Amino acid sequence: MRVLILTDGKAGDVMQCRGVALNLAKESGTVEERVVDYRPWHALPFMRPSPPRDLKEFDVVIASGRRAAPILCSIACAKDGPFTVFLKTPPWGHRSMDIIWVPSHDEFRSRSAIDTITGPHPITADALADERPSALRRFGNPTNAVGVLLGGNSGSVSWTAEASAKFAEELKALVCNRPTFIAASRRTPQVLLDAVANNGWWIWDGTGDNPYRQILSVCDTLVVTGDSHNMVSEAVSAAQQVHVFRPPGLATKFQKFLDALDAKGAIRPMNDERPFAQGFECDAAAIIADEIRKRMK
Repeated sequence: MRVLILTDGKAGDVMQCRGVALNLAKESGTVEERVVDYRPWHALPFMRPSPPRDLKEFDVVIASGRRAAPILCSIACAKDGPFTVFLKTPPWGHRSMDIIWVPSHDEFRSRSAIDTITGPHPITADALADERPSALRRFGNPTNAVGVLLGGNSGSVSWTAEASAKFAEELKALVCNRPTFIAASRRTPQVLLDAVANNGWWIWDGTGDNPYRQILSVCDTLVVTGDSHNMVSEAVSAAQQVHVFRPPGLATKFQKFLDALDAKGAIRPMNDERPFAQGFECDAAAIIADEIRKRMK
């Protein structure tokens, strides 16, 4: 299957599209990624961009992000065009798209929509196995390690000194003397980085390769800040024990997402002694890819 990905380049959108595309192409197929050339007037129905000239070379086009919606609408309306998929709630044009995926906590529903609790991503067991050798070279061979994935300020969430100190204290109590590896994101504020510093933990300083996947591949326990749907989704697919810290100001939709995972035993707060559920699985990329194959028949 030949798959084209269209986004505006945002990492979160690219990763979600890539997860679905790689699943579609895993047996025999190709995946091409492009960044859309967006102009503000493309949002107008009569000024949408023209479909790519090589459109017939693809079986499926997957898009995500507000700026990619106009061109996917054009592709969806093209005669004998490829199967069209949009990830997350589209700002417009949903009636023309073949499949729309939304997280279950969103309220968008239509005949073409499917939903899952977690989001799609390319973090598979095989991908983590490929990362493990480089992780062992970088971190040694840690036993009972804790991986920490830091998000940051976004939307209604603003990390204060008080919230950062609370996170660090709960992390200390959870970690004890276990080896701990911390990866920050571009959104992580300095106040949060300062709170977790000087505790003897390994913290990525921005040099060398991003250790995100390496941490997922070697850590038995993961701690994630709850401000990122993608990070939490990837964490629960990689580890059996995932603790989520909910920063103040977290949007209602994220609260609903985390509540759903907590109800299934897939996540717990750091200071919660309830057991985790065994064998929780929600491979959103596979679910979406299977639905695409089904509807294309």
